[in-house]
This record gives sequence, structure tokens and C-alpha cells, in this order.
Amino acid sequence: MPRKLRNLKGRMPDEPATGGLKDLLRHVTSELGFDQCGVAQVEPLTNEQHRLKRWLSRGFGQGMAYLSRNPEARFDPTSLLPGCKSVIVLAHSVFTIDAGSGLA
Repeated sequence: MPRKLRNLKGRMPDEPATGGLKDLLRHVTSELGFDQCGVAQVEPLTNEQHRLKRWLSRGFGQGMAYLSRNPEARFDPTSLLPGCKSVIVLAHSVFTIDAGSGLA
């Protein structure tokens, strides 16, 4: 078991709050250092697929070749996980403010 998960032992709520599993998931992912956590319904991302393809064709994806690999899996999660109903989406900001930048 990863150390961060072992460190959560004893700090987990015994009973999820009124939101149930989603609240527990948000608590655990926050403890692991993620800034946000959500659960989304699985559905094909048809409009987004067209936008990304257009964006890539304009050359905006330089240095991110992975964006054009496995398009079926990228835009329809059920191609990877047949029968999947929901996905967990996590966000972690890598932006840091330099004390001398005047943005702090």
C-alpha cells in the first residue's frame, strides 16, 4: 500500500457524511493532495472530439503528442471500460506563485 494511503489510516471518517461515498472520496483525495475531485457520468464526448482534432490540426498540441494517440479511448471511456457508468476526475494545480513576481 502506498505510504500516503497508509498515512490516512485512522484519519478516515468512520461514516461518510450525508453525501455518502462522494464525500468520502473527496476527503480521501484531498488528504492525498488533490485540489479537486468530482464524479462524472460516462458518455461519448463527440463535440469535444471535434474541437480537439481542430485544435491539434492548428498545431497547438506541440510537445503533447499523446493527445492524438488512442482517440477512441480518449473520447469514449466505455471503449476502455465496457459497462462503466461513472468516472472519477481529479485536479491538482502545479502553478506556484514566485514570491518576487508581484502576484502573491
